[in-house]
Amino acid sequence: MARFDYHTIAKNRILEYHVDVITTHENGYPVSTYCLFDNHYGYRTTLWVNSRFENLFIERWRNRISAVPELHASSADLKPENLYPSAEEMETLLKDIFVDIDDELVYLSAYALSAMWTRRVDRWEPKVDEPDPPTPPEVLAGLSGSSLLAVIWDSTTRLVHIANTGNPGAIFARRRTSGTGEYDVEVLAALPRPDDLLRVQRVHPGEKQIVDASGRLWGTVPLRVFGMVPWKWTNEIRRLVGWTEDPHFEANVRTPPYLTAEPITASVRAEEGDVLILASAGIFPSSLSPKERFDLVNKCLTDPTPPATKQAQKEEKQTSAAAPPDHWYCASQGYFNSPASHQYETQNADGLYEERNVARRVMESLGWTGDGKLVKEMEDGDRVTMMVLVFGK
Repeated sequence: MARFDYHTIAKNRILEYHVDVITTHENGYPVSTYCLFDNHYGYRTTLWVNSRFENLFIERWRNRISAVPELHASSADLKPENLYPSAEEMETLLKDIFVDIDDELVYLSAYALSAMWTRRVDRWEPKVDEPDPPTPPEVLAGLSGSSLLAVIWDSTTRLVHIANTGNPGAIFARRRTSGTGEYDVEVLAALPRPDDLLRVQRVHPGEKQIVDASGRLWGTVPLRVFGMVPWKWTNEIRRLVGWTEDPHFEANVRTPPYLTAEPITASVRAEEGDVLILASAGIFPSSLSPKERFDLVNKCLTDPTPPATKQAQKEEKQTSAAAPPDHWYCASQGYFNSPASHQYETQNADGLYEERNVARRVMESLGWTGDGKLVKEMEDGDRVTMMVLVFGK
């Protein structure tokens, strides 16, 4: 990886759980993951998914690699394609991990909720010895939702694997060989998908206006999302756990489940100079095409950065660190050419400091600043994130 930048802005919540970047090795075979999380109706589902995805991926990936012969084996018929996971194998692995994490939450939340109640002939009542029991963490995590856009970078095979559940988007760009400097741009693992709407209509015949024009269930959450377990419990599970209808969640529920956490996946073999952009929904104006969005990022990658005085940057950091009520938090990170070289700013010939984080520059150019309208309109706990990855040799 030649370059990796990210920038995020959040409202009234700390930032340690919404971006996750790791590199791990097994048998001398490195792989890196880049994860972007978004919240839906709270942050607890994101905490749940984040705490499980990394460990589960490493465990299953290592199980796969540990079964591979040593990379330096001298067998003549030992070909590279037999050593490393294929694109199809990695996509299947990611799908299984996403679904398993969500299934665990769906059923553990139901079990935990049922433990708070006791059966009285034909009705459910609170247990008499626990009139006000605390809500179990599994239930709290299940009642909100989370999106996850996960990127797996296999530097040995140069395969990039993407799994997307929820709102975030991924744009991949490659320079054309014509020498004109133009790029071919495509959206990877795009959501929502037309077949998702067809699936809902087929499984829930007769129920109208389930999905709105944006591809969301009753205008609330994506059809592919972690958590939101009341819309994933069957009617039988609802009865067993004594789930009472909440008007916010239940006004249109007839034949659940409606949602799934199974991701849309894609794989591409990266070449030197390829660019991958990961972004939360809403960062870019909907009027911009994928090509226009990439052009905006590419301009910040190639053009000289606008100068900013070091004092101004100090004041911004101090304001962010204070974080009074109803304030915003921001975090940036990036490296250039070397993972150990974190260069957020450089001093130019005039003694001014230039912002070098591309993700931050792009977001600020779109109006994502602490005193801007877009941030002020964010709900408590909301966050938006952009990652920019540039592949090296």
